[in-house]
Amino acid sequence: MTTDQSVPVDAAQTPTQSPAGIGRIAGGLALSILSAVMVWVSFPDRGGLYPLLLVAFVPMYVAAYRVLPRRLSAIPIFIVGSVYWFIIWSTAWGLLDGYHWVIFAIGIFFGLSCVLFGIFDRKFSERTGYKWFVVQLPLWWVAVDIIFQENLWDGTNGWLAYRFAGATPFIQPVSIVSTPVLTFLILMFNAGLALLVLKWIDTRWPLLSAVHVPRKIVVWSSVATFGFAAIWIASSLYIYTSLNAQLADADTVRVAAIQPSNSHMPATSFSGGQPIPTPAEDDVRRGLQQAELVRLTKEAVAQGAVMSVWPEETLNYDPRGPRGTWVSDLARETRTTIVTGFLGETPIAWPSRKAPNMAAVFGPTGELAGVTYKIHPVLAADEEWGGTTPQIFPTFNMPFGQLGVIICFDHDFPNSSARLQTLTGSQILANPAWDWSSISSVRWQSVVFRSVENRIPIVKGETGFDAVITDANGMVLERTDDKTENGEVNVLVADVHLSPRDAPFTQLGGMWFGVLVLIAAVARYGWQVALWWRGR
Repeated sequence: MTTDQSVPVDAAQTPTQSPAGIGRIAGGLALSILSAVMVWVSFPDRGGLYPLLLVAFVPMYVAAYRVLPRRLSAIPIFIVGSVYWFIIWSTAWGLLDGYHWVIFAIGIFFGLSCVLFGIFDRKFSERTGYKWFVVQLPLWWVAVDIIFQENLWDGTNGWLAYRFAGATPFIQPVSIVSTPVLTFLILMFNAGLALLVLKWIDTRWPLLSAVHVPRKIVVWSSVATFGFAAIWIASSLYIYTSLNAQLADADTVRVAAIQPSNSHMPATSFSGGQPIPTPAEDDVRRGLQQAELVRLTKEAVAQGAVMSVWPEETLNYDPRGPRGTWVSDLARETRTTIVTGFLGETPIAWPSRKAPNMAAVFGPTGELAGVTYKIHPVLAADEEWGGTTPQIFPTFNMPFGQLGVIICFDHDFPNSSARLQTLTGSQILANPAWDWSSISSVRWQSVVFRSVENRIPIVKGETGFDAVITDANGMVLERTDDKTENGEVNVLVADVHLSPRDAPFTQLGGMWFGVLVLIAAVARYGWQVALWWRGR
C-alpha cells in the first residue's frame, strides 16, 4: 500500500503493519498522559493555559492511531476523558468531605463512558478512508454535552468551551450559534491538526499503520477545519468590534456585587454542614449578618453603585415580613436597589413541602418591586427540592432600566433562565448565588458565556468565594476567587452597559444545533453498524 492509498483496507487483514512492542505501548501511554497534562493545565486553578486545548488532543490521536495497536486504541481517550471529568467533578471537593473517593470514581466512570464511543473511532476511520475523521470525536463529545445539558448535578460545568471564557473577543459567535458550536470547533481543530500529523507519520514511518491517510482527504479536511476556524475568528472580531461601538452609545449603570463572609450565613444547603443553631444563637448571627450587609452595601453606595446584589439564601426569613423591614429601610436610606436571596417561609414545593429558594427586589423608595424563584436546584449539593417551583421570569422596571433576576445554578442552563429573562425584556441580570470554595475558580466562566450569548451584563453577588461582574460583551470587569474556609469579604463595583437585546441566540436558543448534532451522531453510529454488517 502506498502512503496515498484512497481505498480503505482493514488493517487486521494487512500483513505489512509492524507489530507493537513494549516500547510503542509505553510511548502511546506517554503521549496519552501528555494530552491529559495539557487538559489539566488549561483550567484556571491549574495554570489557566486554556490555549493549549487547541492542541491538547493531538498527542492522544497519535497514540490511538499510530503508536498503539488497534485493540488498545481506546486507552488514550480513556486517560484523557478520566482526567477531564475528574477535574470537572473535583469542583465538588468542598461538598464531599470524607467522600472524596467518589470524585475519582466519577472520573473513571466518565472515562469509561468515553471509551464506549472512542473504541469504534479508529476502525471507522480506516474503513471510510478517514473521510469523517475531523468530526468523529466532536460529534459524540458534543452529543453527550447536549443530552446531559439539563442535568441538575453539574449542569454545563463540563462544557469544554467554557475554558475559553477569558478570550472574550474570540467567543462572540456563540451569541448567534450557541456555545456547543465552539466546543465542536475546538475538538475539530484538534482533529484537523492530528490528521496532518498522522499524514506526516505515514510518510516517515509507513509501517506504523496499515491504513494510511489519503492526501486528498488531508487537503479537504484541512480546508474544512481551518476554514471553519478562520470564519469563526473573523466573525468574532467583527461582532466584538461592532458590539463595543454599539455599547459606547448605550446607557451605563454602576452596580455592586456584595460578597459577605460565609461565617454569617444561615445554616442551609450550602453552609458546609454547620450545626443548626438555637434560636438565640441564630438571632446573634442575624445581627452580625445585618451589620455586615449594611456596611458593605453602604460602601458600595459610597462608590456610586445604584444597585447591590446580595448572595443566594442570604436571609433564612422572608424580607417581606416584619423581620425583614431593615432591608427595605436600607434601600430607602441609600436610595438604591437591593436584590437579596432568601428562603420563603411558605412551603410550596410538592411533595416535600419545602420552602422555596427565592430572591426579592427592593427599589430606591424601599418598595418591594417583586420576587422570583430559583428554577434549578443543585442536586450535587444535596439541595432540597420536592417539585417544580413557579416557572416565572418577571422583569422589574427600575430607574436605571429593566432588571431580571436569576438565582445561582440558573446561570448554568443556556436555553433557560438567562435567555428567557432577556427575552422578556431584561437589560441587566442580577444573580444572587452561593457557591463553595472548591468551585470558585470556574464558576465565573459560565456567567461569561451567558453574558455573551444574550449580550447582557450579569452581576453575581456571592458568599465569600467567587463574586463576578460581566459586561454586555462578556468582558469580566471584576471578580474574586477565594478558597479559604469562610471566604473573603469583598465589594465589587463596576459600570456596565445595558443590553441591546439583539442577540440572535436570545431569539433562537441553541436547541436547533443540538438536534443537528444528535441526528448526525446517530447517523454516524448507524453507519458503523452497517459497515460491521457488510463485513460479516
